[in-house]
Amino acid sequence: MGYFSKRKRQKREILFLSTVLLLLGLATIAAFFDDGGSSIIYYIDAWRFQLYIILLLIMLYAVISRHLLFAAAALLLLGGNYMILASSGPLFFNQTSEPGDQLRLFYQNSPKDMDRFLHGAGSYNARIAGINFRHDTYIPKVADNTRYHFFHTHGDIMKTALFAEDMPLRSGKINFSHNQEASFMVFEQSGRRFVLLNLYFSRLPISEQETVFRNLAEFVLSQDDPVIVVGDFGVPAWIPVFKNFLKKTALEVKNHIILSDGRYRINPFAVPTFYILGYRNVGVSDITFLPRKNAKTFPVGITLNIRPAETN
Repeated sequence: MGYFSKRKRQKREILFLSTVLLLLGLATIAAFFDDGGSSIIYYIDAWRFQLYIILLLIMLYAVISRHLLFAAAALLLLGGNYMILASSGPLFFNQTSEPGDQLRLFYQNSPKDMDRFLHGAGSYNARIAGINFRHDTYIPKVADNTRYHFFHTHGDIMKTALFAEDMPLRSGKINFSHNQEASFMVFEQSGRRFVLLNLYFSRLPISEQETVFRNLAEFVLSQDDPVIVVGDFGVPAWIPVFKNFLKKTALEVKNHIILSDGRYRINPFAVPTFYILGYRNVGVSDITFLPRKNAKTFPVGITLNIRPAETN
């Protein structure tokens, strides 16, 4: 390659890196000022993990092309985004706990066939299965299924429900706003009682976020037993309203970031909103997307690791 050709290539690389890093820098700085008041800044903040991945690629490109000053600038922005992301939960690996008993859960949104849904839960050997719908949906009574039992009132118009192998100590539904509700049950595992909350806040409007997360925190803090929360929260964990909820309740995000909207196993453009929350006695051993069998969304198999209760 001639001298002038090399100079032209370097100029193109410098222009590209300057433009991209300027835009990513502005987006990163804007996201730091997300207070829920601006929808534009909110959506930039929601894409923070994608910004992190892009910055990582830009830094590697700058190093390979030997533009070390741009690589340092990308590294600085990368570090700022990483601190925000890591402060809300793990990025690439599930958070496990000390060795203990396993609890298997089965979670799916909007399945078309209830019998097939319960058959999938049985194939995964799940103890509890959670189901959710975006709109009010009649959940029919499931006949000829002796393994899983439905503990809500049959014929209810509901968006969410839980099925379990054995009778819970307590179960029901709770409303967090006019449009958002969740199902819960109290059960025994590893010598202690837990409250499992199954929710689906998909497409949660910005105007409802403060109310929903405040009511959710009140529910968690009102329980005498440890709470496990599984579901689509509608927002990523690093959004201020979610981070404030985690700080207030002392719950922790247990799963790595999942780039999926449920319809695809991996969607790089999806905002990660599916989380498993628990206290330090709960860890996630495995999260698996299972065959969806003509359903709109993939069911999720979750294996939790529960630390046994201490005995005197």
